[in-house]
Order: sequence, then C-alpha cells, then structure tokens
Amino acid sequence: MLTYKFHLFALLVLVAELVAAGPRPMTAQSSPQSTNWMNQGAAAVRQGNAAQAEQDFQQAVKSAPGFADAYLGLGMAQIREGKFEAAQMSLAKASELKPKLLSAHMFRGIALFQMNQLEPAIAQLKEEIKLQPKNAEALT
Repeated sequence: MLTYKFHLFALLVLVAELVAAGPRPMTAQSSPQSTNWMNQGAAAVRQGNAAQAEQDFQQAVKSAPGFADAYLGLGMAQIREGKFEAAQMSLAKASELKPKLLSAHMFRGIALFQMNQLEPAIAQLKEEIKLQPKNAEALT
C-alpha cells in the first residue's frame, strides 16, 4: 500500500512540475529543435500521454545530447510509464550534465525507490534536499 501511495504521489509531483514549468526557453545546451521537442513533451504530459511525452523527450535528447533538462523530462515521463530502470538512467545523465539541476535527484530517488533500492533512493533524496532544503516533496 505504501508503494502505491508513494507512486501516486510521485505521479502527481511529476505532472505538477511539468505543468508549472510551461514552455522551456532555449539554453546554451539546447537547440531550437530540442526546445520544440521539450515543449511538445511537456504538452503531452499535461494531456496525460506519457508514451508520447517519452518519445518527444527522446527526440529532444537526440537533437541536443548535452541538454540536461531533456534528460530530466525523459526520466519523468519514464517514471510515469513505470520504466524505473530507464528513468533512473535518464535522471543520472541529467545530474551528470548539470549537477545542480533541481528535481533530478528527487525523481531519481523516486525511480530507485520503486525499484526497491532504498539506500540509493535515500542518497538521491538527500542530494535534492541539499539543493532545495525547503522542498516539501524531497522531505517526505
């Protein structure tokens, strides 16, 4: 029951993060194509279409392999689809590219928790708390 509640909470946080993010501006690591794919992926999440979101974020990663936010979006969509191993790998890449990327450690912790890897999950959540000491999602 706890796993179900945690998973449901993670999904709600995922949707809230993407909805709040809105359209992504272009950054030094992004390209016009990757930004477009990111925006399409975020729209797909808002519409509840995680499979389409994953495809869009995959395209963003392909068009700009150094774009940490694309890996974050991809990992979040993969969590929503229950692809926890793939999600934790995508989120690890996001953190590697941009170590202080907000929410990457938290969502990686959620993916690891779902894979029953509790110690690594806790370590990731602690990293997120270091970045965002007042992040209620990471604290719970």
